[in-house]
Amino acid sequence: MDRLEDAVADYNKVRRALCASKAGATSHVQIRAESCGLALHPSRSRTSVTYMEVARRSDVAGEHIVGLWDAVCAEARRLERDPDAMVCPME
Repeated sequence: MDRLEDAVADYNKVRRALCASKAGATSHVQIRAESCGLALHPSRSRTSVTYMEVARRSDVAGEHIVGLWDAVCAEARRLERDPDAMVCPME
């Protein structure tokens, strides 16, 4: 559960920085749209949490994280002049 909470905290930190950035306000529209939404809030509950609940929370966090990185990678591909270049580490 701690790793999930750490991942959510890292996502929120990156999301806030991207949203607050004034650079690319008009050219990086999709990145800003993905990053300026609501922050994820991890549950700090230390009561018994089932595996299914942890899996559900992980899925929700993953959807947000993947959406943000998809937007970043799409923008990086758009800006790259070499069509064969690997612009995202996830590719």
